[in-house]
Amino acid sequence: MKKVNVNDEFVRRAIWEINNHRCFYTGNPLEYSDMELDHIIPSKYRNMPDELKKLIYECGLEEDFEIDSLYNLVPTTKFNNRRKSDKDLQLHAKLCSLSLVREKVPQVIKRIEQLKNRRNCDEHLAMLKTLVDEQEEKTEREKLLNEILGFISNENSNFDELEEILNKDKEQIFRKYTKRIGLEAIMPKYNDLETTCVLFFRSVKVSKSILILSNKIILSKLFIGLFTDPKYGCREFIEAQETNQHNQEILDLDNTIIHIGNSKLKLLKNDIYELCEAIDAFAIKYIECIEDIENLLKTNEFPLSKRKNNYKLITITYSEWRQLVEFAFKHDIDKGRSQWHIFDKNANYIKVYTKRKNPNYNCGYHAFFHAEYNEDIVLYPDMTSKELIVTWEFVEDLDSRGTNCINERENWNAEIAYNWFVNEFKPKALGNERFTIRKNKIRETITKNNRFKTKFNLKNEKIITFHDLVEMVSQLQMHYHIHPHNKYRVYKVDMEGIYNSIAICLKNSMNADLFYICSKMHLHQCKTVAELSESILELAANIEDTTINGFGIDFLLRGLLASLESEKINLSFEDIKSIRNSINYFVEVHDREVIFDKYAIEFE
Repeated sequence: MKKVNVNDEFVRRAIWEINNHRCFYTGNPLEYSDMELDHIIPSKYRNMPDELKKLIYECGLEEDFEIDSLYNLVPTTKFNNRRKSDKDLQLHAKLCSLSLVREKVPQVIKRIEQLKNRRNCDEHLAMLKTLVDEQEEKTEREKLLNEILGFISNENSNFDELEEILNKDKEQIFRKYTKRIGLEAIMPKYNDLETTCVLFFRSVKVSKSILILSNKIILSKLFIGLFTDPKYGCREFIEAQETNQHNQEILDLDNTIIHIGNSKLKLLKNDIYELCEAIDAFAIKYIECIEDIENLLKTNEFPLSKRKNNYKLITITYSEWRQLVEFAFKHDIDKGRSQWHIFDKNANYIKVYTKRKNPNYNCGYHAFFHAEYNEDIVLYPDMTSKELIVTWEFVEDLDSRGTNCINERENWNAEIAYNWFVNEFKPKALGNERFTIRKNKIRETITKNNRFKTKFNLKNEKIITFHDLVEMVSQLQMHYHIHPHNKYRVYKVDMEGIYNSIAICLKNSMNADLFYICSKMHLHQCKTVAELSESILELAANIEDTTINGFGIDFLLRGLLASLESEKINLSFEDIKSIRNSINYFVEVHDREVIFDKYAIEFE
């Protein structure tokens, strides 16, 4: 039987704790500072081997019974211990006490080991803290903390790096994991255009944190400033902690926070770069997915409605809409056999439907058309309170039927639906002479005055004539004008392209608005076109990579547009082609941002 040191603090505290901080004999509360360990079989028997042997036999104890073992020690007060001294308990009392102590010995042994381990842990923690405190660089200190966390938690502190698309339950899930950042997103589908994503972190300060982001937050916050180095401040979700940094072109990423939705996180510099890498990869897949959907449904020229799976086609008056609904109601499929009896009657919307042989259509539903109020008109009723927006809804299950069912005879895409509604249905139901068709494709995006024009996609526009080029530059200028606070990292070659394009226009014009162009280019007033052209070329020669906001790009494009509108300008096809190529960066950013603006909707 193992002998213990009765003065060992681990032994003393373990016996005291396992006995619930109470005196063994009286059961009264016992302060640790007032505790002494008492021997049930008195310690005097150490020097009385024969009497001890006889006592061991009488109590039925092991032959190697040790007086200074855990089997013979109990907590009591100093007073009780002095009073008992070396007095022997009655045999029955001895047997009872020894039995109670024997039951608790395993617990006491376990607690002794725990206390020893805790002391070792405290010593190691103190050593680690000293090591961390010795790191003068903040980033090195946080990096060390990450390593310690991974070791202590007995797990790999990094994710397994991967990038993949999974197909699960008719959904596409994009997964991108770097060492410290994880991103999983549900990609948009033809019948559900919303995307959501989840961000996972392995940084020490946000270890195992999870952010769930909605469609609108992703497109209007997370995707701003894509493909730029985060230190240039173009990423909207990265905010400087110190207010004076807002005036600096280069951010100190060690003093920034990640602000997404209602969440604010502090990440290491390297983790911020990994987060941006994951977001950029997600954005690429998102754009590819949206472009596939738009190519499939031919919706790239139509604005999106807040009603899910609906696209805006045209504006009409309330009176016109009621007449269209009444026409469809009268030409219900069951009320006649003419070529116009192709509707499933409904008092609120229009369903194009055939259920018998028809020379133009196969059996089944072809398109649904709804009407909704223009939100601007609801907010500003004095404008034209009678106008409605006709929306088209795609309702077919392509997962079961396949994409081949999209055609003029079966299920219509947006282009087919638009052309049928505008060129066939509306003139037939309302009469050709009485009503003028008012188109409202994406080229006529609805605003407060219903006059603002835009396009979703410019990169595929064929620039052949001078008029094509002016229209494109005008569209670009308007886009950056309505995004004045977005920041962009523009490279030297792209800035040079703008300046050189202005110089080309000035070289081939007889006269130009010198005052206007100089003001937009931030130049001293020039007196002649030649002088202005020389100043522009000087700017181009000295320009460097720069961070610029939407206001700045707006001004540059205004200068280019003014030079294009100079009197008696004569540009060759090669000049037009050169200018188009010079603005390619601004076209790519435009197309990307317009897609995000289009789909950044909180659907009803």
